[in-house]
Amino acid sequence: MTVPPSARRAAAAAVPGLLPLLLGLFGLGFGLRYGVWDGAGPGAGLFPAASGGAMAALGLLILVTETSMPAPAAEGATRPWRLLGYVAGLLAFALLMEQLGAIAAIVLLFLWLLAVVERLPWRLVLAVTAGSAFSTWLLFERLLQVQLPRGFFG
Repeated sequence: MTVPPSARRAAAAAVPGLLPLLLGLFGLGFGLRYGVWDGAGPGAGLFPAASGGAMAALGLLILVTETSMPAPAAEGATRPWRLLGYVAGLLAFALLMEQLGAIAAIVLLFLWLLAVVERLPWRLVLAVTAGSAFSTWLLFERLLQVQLPRGFFG
């Protein structure tokens, strides 16, 4: 028995959302198990729970939007270099965070992803990058009082 192309297309459209959804739920459970808050402040599981929850929510959003969108007119419209660009950016981010510091690594990651991989306009790239770096600093350094890796800048 053969599977109709529409069913294959629907299953393929669900894959990009399922992976972050499942990984996010795993991270959320991991963080909750460690505790998100203790008496004095943020617990060891706050960041894994928050990032896992955000990843799961985005995975669910991707799953819903990808499965409800009509099929693209031209199959093969996805470009594998974009996926490789994201993987390379995240790998570089993980490897460089300790050496450069978290904020510098975030700036480089966003510049790479938005300007090189996504080819967005520079005004938007710079605004999103600056806002993300500032928001990260504000959230972790000021509000949660969690010291981020400073690298050779600190």
